[in-house]
Amino acid sequence: MAEHQTAVNPVVTPAAPVRPDAYDAATRAALDHIDDQALKVVADKRPANTRRGYAQDWASWTQFCAESGVPLLAVTPGTLVMFTEWLWNRPGWKKGTYTAPSTIDRRITGTVVTARSEHGVKPEDGVARLARNRLKQLVKEMETNGEQRGRGQAPPLLVDHLTAISPPAPTTSWASATGPWSSCTSPCLANVGLGGLVVRDRRRIKVADACCGGATPRGWPVPHRPD
Repeated sequence: MAEHQTAVNPVVTPAAPVRPDAYDAATRAALDHIDDQALKVVADKRPANTRRGYAQDWASWTQFCAESGVPLLAVTPGTLVMFTEWLWNRPGWKKGTYTAPSTIDRRITGTVVTARSEHGVKPEDGVARLARNRLKQLVKEMETNGEQRGRGQAPPLLVDHLTAISPPAPTTSWASATGPWSSCTSPCLANVGLGGLVVRDRRRIKVADACCGGATPRGWPVPHRPD
């Protein structure tokens, strides 16, 4: 090769990856097995309450299928809309009421998850989207008509409630997360991560002194019941 000539490396074009629709039978079977095992592992690790809730959701779906004639494993956009309509007219937890929208939304989720994880159904992506859109329409109609469903929002936590759940506390220091008088068992406050709570003088209190995980104590506003 002459000195003024430059060597040219050959260009190697990688082969195009095999498309999923071109997989052979053995590859498809292997991938299906992997998917089934992954679903089983995730399902087995769910909390007991979640598994119990999904079982109730699937029981509702089973009843719906028995009454409507829909095949049990036919979890499709259309059948989920039918399921939503059916649930909407089911009795609620309290006599004279109907199923709450939040319960219906959970039933939809539980049905899709159970069909996929326990029965090998492979619903299309976004299979529940149409049903949730229908649920939103029903909720809007409900609000327009002034109808109320479910238990509604929890009532506010008042000073009297704080006093009932918190034994007498020292007046010279902040609450300690380990003090016998500092434990707060109210779910309303537990959700915001308060480690300790002090109710000092119920006649004058405007805030509850709180210690949050060892951080600087902060004041937590407390509403009062009108006298």
